[in-house]
Amino acid sequence: MLYDWETAKKVCPDGWHLPTGAEFRNLSDHFQHHESWRKESKDTVSFTIQLGGFQDQEGTFSEIDESGYYWTATEYDKKSAEYFSYLIIDNMVVTDISRLEDVDDIQGTDKTDKYSVRCVRN
Repeated sequence: MLYDWETAKKVCPDGWHLPTGAEFRNLSDHFQHHESWRKESKDTVSFTIQLGGFQDQEGTFSEIDESGYYWTATEYDKKSAEYFSYLIIDNMVVTDISRLEDVDDIQGTDKTDKYSVRCVRN
């Protein structure tokens, strides 16, 4: 499913939450060198990336099966929030980080765009 930012903050089940940018960065860094990014795992700790693309505020779907965009709970301002995206280049996962803490001139993305959600356990 793809969600706008306000909805994304509400869709995680009880006992789970939408991660902050720092939490998502830690999760991403931990699994960056694992080959499990596209495999379902029965391990208690796993990180499967779904390449759901995104839907922009005009309703256009883009990059399905090419990239995955994930909201974080970190808000930049009234109109924008932080996200992470994953692109596949030469069958390798490349992380595109949208964090102000990592890149000074990042503006985030419009909260009305629709991205995927990765919930983490409380």
